[in-house]
Amino acid sequence: SSYNSWSQMHFINYMRSYGVINKDNEYESRWIPGLINKPFMESLNNVKYIMTKVTNNPMWKMSHDSLNKFGDVVVLKSKFDLPFGYTYDTYMTQSEFEKISMGLREFVSFSSCVIKDEEVANAPGLKHYNLADTMLARTFNWDTYRASLNNLRKDSLNVTLFSEKKITGTANVSENKVMYLSFPWDKGWHLIVDGKEVEKLYL
Repeated sequence: SSYNSWSQMHFINYMRSYGVINKDNEYESRWIPGLINKPFMESLNNVKYIMTKVTNNPMWKMSHDSLNKFGDVVVLKSKFDLPFGYTYDTYMTQSEFEKISMGLREFVSFSSCVIKDEEVANAPGLKHYNLADTMLARTFNWDTYRASLNNLRKDSLNVTLFSEKKITGTANVSENKVMYLSFPWDKGWHLIVDGKEVEKLYL
């Protein structure tokens, strides 16, 4: 959670897309509640640890292990975290994503990435997500949660360097995929794959 009078635009759009903040409330674009009440989105966005003074969240008993305690602060480690740089072989367009109810969007995101309608041509070879499959999200449980995470972990990025100016790693994939990196899109970043600069996609 944070306050920023000039929050990053793509970060705000992402939060609005999942109903974390109200798109019609400008105040919420500055006071961001974060993902603390969105445990599945925490998985999708690489949240691995929680430091808290309050441990009465019943969800945490199932989703986290207690690592240590420093004074009155408890450190919890997620059992369901994803690596930085995981991959999708399935996509849906943003216009299709917006047809899905707000309550189901995060569950569908374990199966499909979202690509702007005008950028689909920049992601060839991906399978198109069937909107009828959103019904499956209604049966989402701990077993499907684990299975979805294991599928996303395949062909993920093995990070060899992580700094403020450069991130380097390797990933071996046998088919066309989109890699999701959980930080806002900013001008100035360049994406190099196999020595060649490639287009970036963003929601």
